[in-house]
Amino acid sequence: MKARDAGVPQSVLIRRLTLGKPLPKRISKVSLKTYQELSRIGNNLNQLTKASNAAIKMGYPPPVDSQILNELLDAVNHVGRQLTELIDCDDDSEELEEESADDWEAEEG
Repeated sequence: MKARDAGVPQSVLIRRLTLGKPLPKRISKVSLKTYQELSRIGNNLNQLTKASNAAIKMGYPPPVDSQILNELLDAVNHVGRQLTELIDCDDDSEELEEESADDWEAEEG
């Protein structure tokens, strides 16, 4: 296995293999960008939550309905968990595809 294939620097690959530690999971660029954008959305919702709480403490009406805000935060967290599960499933399917490709080559030769 090459460090490039594992997506880590060579020193990290050698250290982990020598110590018997698992390699980190690779995440596709699309999945990573989606997760990063989801994090940005979550951060914006957290800022709205803080602004709402500050407004309530100062005696002003909150700028956003707190029930809707909580529902949005729950939805973002739920989508984040689903995305993480999809990333794990993608890793499993890639391993199966590689094993199948190895079997196919073995049958030919």
